[in-house]
Amino acid sequence: MARPRKEQDGPSALERMEEAFWEELEEKPYAKITVTDIVKKAQVNRNAFYYHHDDLDDLAHKAVSNLLLAGGANVIVELVGMEDRSTEE
Repeated sequence: MARPRKEQDGPSALERMEEAFWEELEEKPYAKITVTDIVKKAQVNRNAFYYHHDDLDDLAHKAVSNLLLAGGANVIVELVGMEDRSTEE
C-alpha cells in the first residue's frame, strides 16, 4: 500500500486525527464517536485513517498513549530542572 502524501504545511494527518479524536470526545461520549466523525474533522479520507489505524479503538489507544508520554516527558523535564536548581544552592 502506498504511503499517503503530505500535501500541506502544518500538522500531519496523524496529528490532525488525534486532535479530531480529542475534540470529538469533548463533544460526545466515546461510544458515539465514529471513524466518519474523525475523518471529516481531521480533513483526511478513510484510506488515510485505516493506513495509520486498525480501527477507532486503535486511534484512541494511540492518542491516550501519546498524551501520557507527553505528560511523562514534561514531568521528567520538571524533575531535571528541579535537580539543577538544587545543585546550585
